[in-house]
Amino acid sequence: MLILFTLFMGLVFIFTAWFVFYVIGFGVLNLSKKRLEDTEIITLSLALGVVIFVMVAVILGLLHLRWFVLPVTLLAIFYVVIKNKFQLISPWKILVQDKKLLLLIILGIIIQGFINFPSGYLYENGLLFWRNISHPIITNSSGISCNFICNRLRRRHH
Repeated sequence: MLILFTLFMGLVFIFTAWFVFYVIGFGVLNLSKKRLEDTEIITLSLALGVVIFVMVAVILGLLHLRWFVLPVTLLAIFYVVIKNKFQLISPWKILVQDKKLLLLIILGIIIQGFINFPSGYLYENGLLFWRNISHPIITNSSGISCNFICNRLRRRHH
């Protein structure tokens, strides 16, 4: 039951993230008259949407208007959807056409999600949280590399 609930919430998150980030980014990207491939439109729209959302949140946070992020976001989404209608969905036709790509994306989401699916739930021994293992590996290996390089440089100068 827990895994089904987590999968459902993951799907809600994916849809919400798509709706917020992709639609806002698509609206800004659509201001450019340059013809882009479908995969470029999807990638750039999502990246632009994240950047714009964070920028608006930071600016409104600095102005002590955090509560205003939701109305601004909803208005921007409403405007882009009304203005672009079916153009928003047309780049995604590549997923319908290429079943292998769709399968790889879905499997990637599920496999990466297994790390965090059970995170933050109350278990017999309390709340347990999982974290990505790559962060300690990267920071430890970069620290080791830095120490190794710094020690080498010190030996040469002494």
